Amino acid sequence: MYSLFNTEFRMTRVSFFLLFSVMLSTSAFSQKILAFDKSGKVKRIRYYEWEYISLKTTSKEKINGIISQIKDSSFVVEGRELTLFSVSKVYSTQTGMGYQLVANIFILPAIGYIPLITINGLINNDSPVFRSNQLYYGGGFIAITLISNYLANRPFKISEKRPLKIIDISI
Repeated sequence: MYSLFNTEFRMTRVSFFLLFSVMLSTSAFSQKILAFDKSGKVKRIRYYEWEYISLKTTSKEKINGIISQIKDSSFVVEGRELTLFSVSKVYSTQTGMGYQLVANIFILPAIGYIPLITINGLINNDSPVFRSNQLYYGGGFIAITLISNYLANRPFKISEKRPLKIIDISI
């Protein structure tokens, strides 16, 4: 009889613990999300509170900063409250870390290569200071930097097909 009571008591404790864990987890993850869907893909870009965002408003003003609060129809970035309809573009800040790394690596040769070959050609009294292959290399470094930087910070235009929305998953 003692073991039967002990087993029922254990089952009650385990059930209570599981119920408490489920309730705690749903309240911990209840929040509002700023999101938009990429066109032609299933992927949804999500921004949570305290995440970095870069966007352009309909008045052509670029705003960068941390989302401090997401409300029902607006959100606050760096102390400015923005409505969903006042945003025209959102820049990709969550992906493209490899592109950003490539842009950061190739910026040094892109900036330093042309002056280096110019000074070297002047010191050596070369008749053409620039050789065509040297200009191709310098231009290639600059092109790789610009293309990688664009891919890392690609703008996504907000439109009817790709609306910016606030998803409320709170209970």
